[in-house]
Amino acid sequence: MATVNYYLKGALSDKNIRDLRKSEDGNKYLKEYENKPLQIVLKVSSGGKRNQAYTKRRIAPKYWDKSKQRYNPVRYRLNCADNNNWLNDLQYEVEKTIDDLEKQQSRRITQDDLRGIIERKSQNKPSKKSLKEVFDIFLKEHTTPGGNSLDALTIKKYEGFFKHLIKYSAEKNIGFDFYIFNEDFLVDFKEYLRVNVGHADST
Repeated sequence: MATVNYYLKGALSDKNIRDLRKSEDGNKYLKEYENKPLQIVLKVSSGGKRNQAYTKRRIAPKYWDKSKQRYNPVRYRLNCADNNNWLNDLQYEVEKTIDDLEKQQSRRITQDDLRGIIERKSQNKPSKKSLKEVFDIFLKEHTTPGGNSLDALTIKKYEGFFKHLIKYSAEKNIGFDFYIFNEDFLVDFKEYLRVNVGHADST
């Protein structure tokens, strides 16, 4: 019987995480690790053989539910259901392909088979706009309460804010994408603007 699982490439074991939490330097490394997006890998065990392939999707360990092998809906709020449905559909396609290959061709699924399934699913995936693209659309389409377009000074302030956001994500070594926005980010980014940039609370 075939089994299909997901895991994060380069994920730390529970023991390693416990050991890191015992030291100050370990806690610092662990915080960086938990926010670094890792590749979601599909692993299949069938007939005593194992094959795996990259799903071409990444997620930070803090947003991953290792026991359920899915996005954690409590911590990951951006299209969590859609992402988990994508993983569910991929697993179904793989399991169905395994059955078809064994019944019709009397052979086991291969790594090339897995890559082909993932490639087809990726091509059907709607294109995702980058954070920069969405920001540009915001500047172009956003209006004041009176329905007027943003003036040049306001746009300049937004662009300055965005530059700080880019620099912050680079210095913190976290991916520049929508998943970074949560309560922890808000607290840390405000502190970064206050201490590193020198902004007052009013700014």
